[in-house]
Amino acid sequence: MIIVNGTLETATQADGGIDASTGLPTEGTVTYGAAVPCQYYPTAMDRLRRSVGEPVTAQSYAVLIEGDSYGGDRVRLKDAAGSTVGVFSVRAVTVLKAVGQVRIDI
Repeated sequence: MIIVNGTLETATQADGGIDASTGLPTEGTVTYGAAVPCQYYPTAMDRLRRSVGEPVTAQSYAVLIEGDSYGGDRVRLKDAAGSTVGVFSVRAVTVLKAVGQVRIDI
């Protein structure tokens, strides 16, 4: 059982193509799947970084969902109010068989 405090949406990338009239490449599109209830918590938050003189916040999260498998490379994490926390790459997926959950490190 997880304590739901947000949702996780898996990103699907559709490849672009070539515009027949101009011969130029067209952009691919990203669509997000259905919102899956999840419990997330920060595992690291670094507010001391700088990039080109501007402050940058580096953050990573652990996300728990119920189930026995997960497949996806990019996800969008939203909080309980529906605000986007961020779009992240999946770093690791761990199946927690004893509790019927999957831990996704982003």
